[in-house]
Amino acid sequence: MLTARANGVMAPIHDRMPVVLEESRLDEWMDPKAAEGSLRTLLRPAPDDWLIAEPASPLVNNVKNDGPELLAGLLD
Repeated sequence: MLTARANGVMAPIHDRMPVVLEESRLDEWMDPKAAEGSLRTLLRPAPDDWLIAEPASPLVNNVKNDGPELLAGLLD
């Protein structure tokens, strides 16, 4: 996973966030002939309006937990 500095939505939670590519840039990212410099421009925070922050159960903090209880309250 590649990370970038946090955008405005993620900054209150953490100083880094996963890089999220625009769908229109996927072919460029996957091109083995792409110049490294042009690919580096893709490694930036996602726009604030791409994400929402929602509270999650503390159960998600343990990889041993795997079940519908992890989504409780999120799908209501």
